[in-house]
Amino acid sequence: MNQSCIEAVRKTFSLTRLQDHALTLLDFERTTSYSRFDASTRYIMEMLKAAGYSKVERLVHKADGKSSALDCIMPQAWDLVGRSFLKITSPDVPEYERLLADSDRHPQEAVIWSAPTPKGGIDGEIVTYDSLDPEHPEKARGKWIYMESQGVDVSGARYRAMAEAGAAGFVMTNRAVMDTSPDDVVWYNGQGFCGWYHEKEAPRLPVFSIPPRLAVKLLERLKKGKVTAHGEMNTRIYNGEIYTVTAVIPGESKEEYALFAHVYEPFAADDALGFAAACEIGQVIAERKVKLKKTLRVVISMELYGFSAYLADVKRRSRICAALSLDGFTYMQAKLDLRLSPISLPYFTDWFYRDWLQKYLPSFEWAESKGNLSDDTFGGDPDIGVPTNWVRSPCASYHHNTSRFFQPDWLLVKEKFPVLAGAVETLLTGGPAENYNPRAVREFKAAAMEILKEKSLTGFEKSVRLESEFDRYSAMLESWAKFTGKTAVLEPLKAAYEALKSKIGPVGYDRFSAMEYRAINVIPKRLTLGAPFCMSRVPYKERKKVTMPRMLWSLFDGKRDLLTCIRILDGEYKNRTGAGSIKANLDALHYLEKYGYVHLQPAVVVAPDDIRKAFRKLGVRAGMNLVVHSTFSSVGKVEGGAEAFCKELIRTLGPKGTLLMPAFTFQLYEGKEFGQPFDVRNTPSCCGILSEVFRKMRGVYRSCDPCHSFAAKGPHALELVRDHHKVPTVSELSPLGLLEKMDGWCMTVSAPGAVTFMHVVESSFGAPCLGVRTEEYPGILADGKKVKLRTWGWRAKTCPDCPANQIGKLFEMLRKADALREVKLGNAVLYLFRLADYRKVYEALLRKADCRNRDARPRVCSVTVKSDWDAKRGKLKKSSAFTGDLPL
Repeated sequence: MNQSCIEAVRKTFSLTRLQDHALTLLDFERTTSYSRFDASTRYIMEMLKAAGYSKVERLVHKADGKSSALDCIMPQAWDLVGRSFLKITSPDVPEYERLLADSDRHPQEAVIWSAPTPKGGIDGEIVTYDSLDPEHPEKARGKWIYMESQGVDVSGARYRAMAEAGAAGFVMTNRAVMDTSPDDVVWYNGQGFCGWYHEKEAPRLPVFSIPPRLAVKLLERLKKGKVTAHGEMNTRIYNGEIYTVTAVIPGESKEEYALFAHVYEPFAADDALGFAAACEIGQVIAERKVKLKKTLRVVISMELYGFSAYLADVKRRSRICAALSLDGFTYMQAKLDLRLSPISLPYFTDWFYRDWLQKYLPSFEWAESKGNLSDDTFGGDPDIGVPTNWVRSPCASYHHNTSRFFQPDWLLVKEKFPVLAGAVETLLTGGPAENYNPRAVREFKAAAMEILKEKSLTGFEKSVRLESEFDRYSAMLESWAKFTGKTAVLEPLKAAYEALKSKIGPVGYDRFSAMEYRAINVIPKRLTLGAPFCMSRVPYKERKKVTMPRMLWSLFDGKRDLLTCIRILDGEYKNRTGAGSIKANLDALHYLEKYGYVHLQPAVVVAPDDIRKAFRKLGVRAGMNLVVHSTFSSVGKVEGGAEAFCKELIRTLGPKGTLLMPAFTFQLYEGKEFGQPFDVRNTPSCCGILSEVFRKMRGVYRSCDPCHSFAAKGPHALELVRDHHKVPTVSELSPLGLLEKMDGWCMTVSAPGAVTFMHVVESSFGAPCLGVRTEEYPGILADGKKVKLRTWGWRAKTCPDCPANQIGKLFEMLRKADALREVKLGNAVLYLFRLADYRKVYEALLRKADCRNRDARPRVCSVTVKSDWDAKRGKLKKSSAFTGDLPL
């Protein structure tokens, strides 16, 4: 049946007609001038009617640089109104080599959105962007800026900087295609700072696109000396209109399957051919009088921006059950790439198109890419609800290039069109006959086994990915059942999921990084339709470019925390998002929340009573001498914040207990403030908000080590910290060493790897990698006196089998020795153990690693000095550092 459908289409369709539609539309749009779009869209409407479509509409959108839909600000209208050119004016250049760009030679050499030059043009020197001093952008004033881009965009940040500096304009090229397309130019469509295009308020420049061959010659001249040029850009920027054309071929049901094809671009393959294919699909259905069950909808508009205007209408989008993008239908190579539906809105047509295309186009090189809500498939955002596939032909580095490689191969079109049209017709007439139930279980199990055997994944990551795969195949089955009227049998899939989930083991909440904890404690809830893009809700001067992936945004359902969303996406793209990117996403979300794009909800809320119960269950009691290491953000939202947590700790320990916390200052030791004075009163702790809040509390004393100071409160506080500056930083005489002798305990709040006591054990064990008072820094005492202070020297390298790298094993040994207590508070894992017990376990690991005989040594840096500690006698030698009593 499928083959007969394809053969019927092949007999009916006309390649000549399809070519005529594509090339006629291309002729309307070759200059990309808005003044031509009224005529081009009227032509589209007439051809759709002739093909058999009905209810043909043309929707009007304001092109004013202000109006927006789904956060896409529609750019102002633009026309090329006369010859535009850039010509070298330097002496001793042959006349035939002077012309760099000329719209009469090719209209795309005058780049779309270019600002007009003043009457008579602009004369200026040509300089390369790379030669400019980024600290002095004003030196670009009046100059033509030569810049290269291997994509189709002019960097928005660079554009904005040069425009604000008063540059004459840009001279753009892509030298990456010099060997194959030396005389072709790129259509540099994207130039915006936030979105693709300029807002009305944005400064504009003339932009010329020159062929690589001329670019190479220009660079040779620039190496020899100064090059000047005269440029004239004859363009018009104004408030105008742009259009969406839509039509249908009715089916038995009003539910629609849609074809999306964008226009207004100066290339046959991208995407006049998309319109022509949509037109021809309608033609072959109408001519053969095919009875459709679903209604066929065609939407022809501006890429991303026009489609956003269409899909912003809830009545229009709610009628569409799914869609296919016809962008980049065919280029010069027999290649196919199937863009799948997004993990946030999976759809069964992934199965259907995969099977159909591989079976009926076997000679085409095949590839698949994960759904990413790209410019033609963003309708798959769950809030929009139009899952969209894209059967595209990759074109490598020739995107938007005027070369032959970016043109359609009409023989490939002839081969491919009947197959794709047959697929669309099959969907419209009832869908595939295959029973997808067993396939869903089979593919889920295969995906699950890949997840389970991946050793690099944590328990949490495996759990998230497994659930995501279960959700994918469940949704695909349910969408298939809804589309075709067949029955989705979900029980076998659920059974397989439950069985495989049991093999994951502990989730491992104690192994998160600080940034992961921040992310797991935030639940983003979207407040606007679509993903942030042009920042239309933000006042122009406050706009920042937000690079958060649309796919990540689409996962924010108001139930999932940010970390879960990130790890779902990591699973989809076989990636692992690091701390820096997690922080960037958090920062972006806080920025977006300010302008009403999103609301950030706490994943958990912890009350003071919850804290008290957790301490009691853990075994924290009155009279304890306790050091606390924390990743406070791991807990979640704590009522009263870090101060409330500290107060509960102090209350629990009572008047006879002593509380110690690190107040380290790594920023002075190895960070951007390296070598700056350590001010015991004012230098903040880098150990998180809990330690910083505690440090500032009344009655807290701080030791005077310029790297590893400690803050203490309680009856033994002074005893622990007052002589720290006179002894080795991490020794048995240090605050932690003294705490151990007081039967000291340690509590970690999601910070098992931050137990600084390990270094006390290393020091007393004889590890050769730690410097003993071998670095000297400036300091400021509590009375304002400026002194020199000593601290340790960190190891220049860490041995691979160092116990410090075996935290999981270390705590498992404590657990087996029944020396570890643990409790969950919010999303945090609290550990409690005796320092003496920790010593026993850590020393065993040091012995196994033969730590004393390793060749690792302390680092040597600009503040390294000879040690002033007499190890044999256990006391200070004569020192250049302050070793007196601290003023209190």
